[in-house]
Amino acid sequence: MNRRCAKGRTPLHAAAINGDLKTLNLLVRNGGDYRLHDDDGKSVKDFVLLLDNKDIKKDILQFLEDIHEMTILQASKSQQTSICPSLTACIQNDATANDYSNFPNVIF
Repeated sequence: MNRRCAKGRTPLHAAAINGDLKTLNLLVRNGGDYRLHDDDGKSVKDFVLLLDNKDIKKDILQFLEDIHEMTILQASKSQQTSICPSLTACIQNDATANDYSNFPNVIF
């Protein structure tokens, strides 16, 4: 999905250059990384900004923004659960919310 051509561009770069939101969506949903840059340092967003059609440009920029926000939220949720699963479970269960026995090294 993130294979590169001789210029370091991925299929996502090609879809952006062509203003193809449907293909961008398909690629991202199947593991394409919208954050990658080509050999000249250009991102998918950089190519979208070069599009002439303002409506397509707007739609793709909104899509990229939405994907970026979802990525941040997923990473945040993943970090919270992996940092301290016991704390997450404790917070979610009101009955044990004040039971700190799972955290012997934490000073309260």
